[in-house]
Amino acid sequence: MKRFILLLIAIYFSIAAFCQSNYWQGLRSGLDYGVHVFFEDTVENVLYVGGEFTKVDTMQNVFCIAKWDGTNWQKLGSNLNNYVRAIIRHNGYIYVGGDFTIAGNIDANYIARWNGSEWDSVGSGTNGPVWNFQILNNELYAMGSFDSAGSVVVHSLAKWNGDQWSDVFALPKFDTDGINFIFNLAYYNNELYVAGNFFNGTDINDIIKYNGNSWEKVLGGMYGGMGSVNKMLIYQNELYIAGGFHQSEGNIGNNIQRWDGSQWRTVGMGTNTTIYDMKIHKNELYIGGQFSYVDNIPAQRIAKWNGTQWCALKGIFNNAVYSLGFFRDTLYVGCGTTIDGDTINYIAKWIGGNYTDTCGILNNIIIENNQNSEITIYPNPATNILFIQGEKILEISIFNVIGQKMKYLLNYNQNEIEININELKSGIYLITVITSNGNYNEKIFKE
Repeated sequence: MKRFILLLIAIYFSIAAFCQSNYWQGLRSGLDYGVHVFFEDTVENVLYVGGEFTKVDTMQNVFCIAKWDGTNWQKLGSNLNNYVRAIIRHNGYIYVGGDFTIAGNIDANYIARWNGSEWDSVGSGTNGPVWNFQILNNELYAMGSFDSAGSVVVHSLAKWNGDQWSDVFALPKFDTDGINFIFNLAYYNNELYVAGNFFNGTDINDIIKYNGNSWEKVLGGMYGGMGSVNKMLIYQNELYIAGGFHQSEGNIGNNIQRWDGSQWRTVGMGTNTTIYDMKIHKNELYIGGQFSYVDNIPAQRIAKWNGTQWCALKGIFNNAVYSLGFFRDTLYVGCGTTIDGDTINYIAKWIGGNYTDTCGILNNIIIENNQNSEITIYPNPATNILFIQGEKILEISIFNVIGQKMKYLLNYNQNEIEININELKSGIYLITVITSNGNYNEKIFKE
């Protein structure tokens, strides 16, 4: 009988090991509802998680925000009475924005701050939801859908200096019958860019910039009546935007495109449907959303871009990936309830190491270079040694034709590099060189 019981136990653990995804892992028993935002706090060395949940693992009455130390969950006081959509650290506080009006036992209109032991209001807050934060010049910028912050009239964008609210360069109200929906802010090439979902009826659509004197359009803005810019960030010296927009509506890209200061450019062929979040980690751009294809390759709701090529991450999600975060160099996602058929309940972390699934073919890409980067790569074709000459070379990456990174060299800050490529098989490779003046890409042939 004892042997039979031991056999059953062995079978049980064998099945459990078989069912466990090789690429994703849930956090204990997960959450009871979705995640909107991750924030890695390097001060406390914890991951803050905000969303719509009221339960984490077996802990009840955790209303919309909690923190994860890599092993255990912790509550923040008596929490909030509605969703959390934004989290950031600023001047010793954790600031939280969302749909709530109460934090702990105090009135907190859509924004509150946590000092490590209790909640506090941020002035008198805003009169509508806060969806994102950004810090510029030691001031906290809040974005969302509101027309007042404290007693100041604003149009969904305001800044907090620690004592009081103010508007941001008198950002106008674009739709006279409605309200601006501001999701993102970025400072790029000495200009302040704001993006979201807004339209003035003519030529300002979902993105605008402040040039130091006035607000102005970014070319013709975005096209398509139902589109929006969900995320915006700076990657490899270009401004990337992602959301729900398409080439068929007149845009340059499909749900993602990039701005170099004067024109829009594609990011491969983009995705087949909406992108909800973007994050940068170790010089790679990660996206999550509703999509099932990126660059015409299968990508089940998550993928990454290295500046020249898309690669999918392994995993089949039963719902969209709504949020991305990194904690201790590990990717976390806010998603549905299963991955690869395994129950994970709205939150999971990547355990697949450097593995990537399908990648786009490098032979099909157009090599685009920064004209300010004067790089010489020789010989080409090469046999064993490759020489790279240029001003202040910072990083070098070599990819094969299926997108695998074969070599990576970092922080040289030199003008000439000698690379041994003897171990590479014969064939075509793409070499990407990042310098102080920009990026350079070139195809090379290894004999």
